[in-house]
Amino acid sequence: GSDALNDALSSPLDDATWLSIATALGTAFDEYSASLATADIAFENCAITCNEGTVDTTTCTCNGCSSSLGCCPSDTTDPDSDSTGETTRLHSVLFVLSFVAAIICTPCL
Repeated sequence: GSDALNDALSSPLDDATWLSIATALGTAFDEYSASLATADIAFENCAITCNEGTVDTTTCTCNGCSSSLGCCPSDTTDPDSDSTGETTRLHSVLFVLSFVAAIICTPCL
């Protein structure tokens, strides 16, 4: 395909290598997502305020809201960041992985 994946590389990779990388990233994403779904995640300091609904301090989420906007915290802090920023980092990593996979796989479609 006509992609720009090799533009910054001194040794270009062939399409099969890029496809292998995309497949590995997709598999890693799926496995990590599955492990998060079954993980016992605990928050030491759940300090969110729900606009409506109730706070579940175990998962540090708002429940029983009429819409996602109804659940959003009313302050200006990042609702996706806990005290250590782990959630924000996770979202950033997952975004980058999905972006790379989309770029790599687009020519394959």
